[in-house]
Amino acid sequence: AFPMTSGAGTNTATFTGGGWALKTSTPYMAYYPMQGKFYLDKKYISVNYSGQTQAENASTAHLGKYDYMVASATTSSTDASSVNFQFKHLGALVRLKVKMAEASTLMYVTLQTEENDFILSGHIDLTATSPTINSETTSKSFRIDLNNISVEANEDLIVYFLMPPVDLRNKPLNAVILKDNGYYQEIPLTGKRIKIVTTHP
Repeated sequence: AFPMTSGAGTNTATFTGGGWALKTSTPYMAYYPMQGKFYLDKKYISVNYSGQTQAENASTAHLGKYDYMVASATTSSTDASSVNFQFKHLGALVRLKVKMAEASTLMYVTLQTEENDFILSGHIDLTATSPTINSETTSKSFRIDLNNISVEANEDLIVYFLMPPVDLRNKPLNAVILKDNGYYQEIPLTGKRIKIVTTHP
């Protein structure tokens, strides 16, 4: 784990290893977010998209710990003092917008398909030429918890979440929204190809 010295909250950051030195012409890999204090199994970095909880309507504050990213690079043969990483997002950022017919307090949203289209967990092999998420657990549903989010009648519920890329074109897809009174609203959606995120809102 290398502490960040500058760039917090921006697209570019600088880290320092203090007294550590890098080897020349040696490949170095990086990933985010860090797992444990010293997690060094390069071939098995676990990912899990379950448990996402949005605290407020249209909030993206909960996304950071699910925004899995990887990078690989090689130190310069002439300068071993630094290495530049270009991080690649592995997940897709999804924005779900639903106009609520009545004032409601909402508990969760579940996307549902007829097949096990959603990857809930898996792992990353950082040593792969182009690291991706290797699927382990799949499901017909993908749930995003809502922390008792209240919306007024005719107000938009806006939910943000991250998930592995999936092609849902031409597939039946529903969103089920559970309310605190036990009632739910089921909304048919048009399936789309959900691609890897490039930037966040």
